[in-house]
Amino acid sequence: MTESANDKALPAVPESRVSRIKRIIGALSDFEQDELSSAIQANRMREYQLRLSEPKNLIAFATHTGVICGAFFGVFMGVFCGLSALYTGGIISALTAFFGTLILGGGVFGLCMGMYMLLLMKITTSSMARNLNSGQSSLFQVRKVEIPVSLAEGIELSLTAIASKKGWRIESINREEATVRAMTPATFRSPGEIVGLKVDALSEHSSYVSVYSRALFTALDFGKNKQNVTMLAKEIEEAGAVHSILKLH
Repeated sequence: MTESANDKALPAVPESRVSRIKRIIGALSDFEQDELSSAIQANRMREYQLRLSEPKNLIAFATHTGVICGAFFGVFMGVFCGLSALYTGGIISALTAFFGTLILGGGVFGLCMGMYMLLLMKITTSSMARNLNSGQSSLFQVRKVEIPVSLAEGIELSLTAIASKKGWRIESINREEATVRAMTPATFRSPGEIVGLKVDALSEHSSYVSVYSRALFTALDFGKNKQNVTMLAKEIEEAGAVHSILKLH
């Protein structure tokens, strides 16, 4: 008896690398995904920092900056000085003023900008190196607080704490995993941060909240992540204490 074509088992389709990665990441909680994203971002920033901190790259970057800035400044000021000299001394004076300003003014300005960029990049790469150090990294800050309320009440208190922040936008709420995720607005100190909460039950009437904050793009957060977790953890801890007292009365 011959087996029909429909009864034949279809060959297994190998899972692609991208599909496998998506499946693995999809199984992670929001907290774990943000922690993984922060670790990947830190590794990339560390690679950039190592490349930029090399003397030849610092000098090349500073030289390019100096040449471009010096050329633009020299041409602009040369045209301005040349036109001024044209009205007072004729074409020879105008050309002399233009090329003199272009070479002297552009050269001095370019040198100053190059030295400034070299110093700035040196300071920036040193700060990045300290910030990306595994023992001191501030790119992913976590603070845990224990509150005397149930898991469900802890979720609501955490959600209320985030929702009360002006300009913060709630990105996701997962009551099954007891997580809340939000994005802070951009400020002069950073382009914004991802802030999240994860509530875990300790007992029927107590739980602890993990508050975390990570930078969006940069390797320098200027203390914003620490500020976010400290502020939010304190508010949740105080709200939990007040809620517990009110339940007793």
